Amino acid sequence: MKITLSSKDKKALELHHSKVRDVRESDRIKAVLLSSENWSVSQISQALRKHETTILRHLRDFQKTQKLKPENGVSKSYLSSEQTDELTGYLLGITYVHVHHIVDYVVKTFGESLFLRKLVLGIPAQASSKNLTRPLMPPAAPIRPRHLVPTQQGVGT
Repeated sequence: MKITLSSKDKKALELHHSKVRDVRESDRIKAVLLSSENWSVSQISQALRKHETTILRHLRDFQKTQKLKPENGVSKSYLSSEQTDELTGYLLGITYVHVHHIVDYVVKTFGESLFLRKLVLGIPAQASSKNLTRPLMPPAAPIRPRHLVPTQQGVGT
């Protein structure tokens, strides 16, 4: 994918690159500049240590909307602001031992949402009846090799 920049646009991007502190935005600018200098996508991906599909996405984003800044960190809320306030107030007053209890409360109060179960628990909704906090708990006592296990020598043989 080839990006064509005027010398004025190229100088503006280089100036912007020198002032940017966000590495992700800097990498997007470098990808655009290198593409304008006839570098192939594979060369750019190798130079920036990014996957080729990532470079292609950056170049397409720039061609379509002049996008340079990453837009992440903000997710869409599935609850209204009133529901969020209600849930926050409720959770501040109660301590739950297991995450699935919180999910059950949210489902009973605000309605079933399979995506909510995946979002909160990171697992499929069908597993809601299982003990879902086990991966978060510390592992059982380590298994020791038999030669390190203490023995009771001299006891009633």
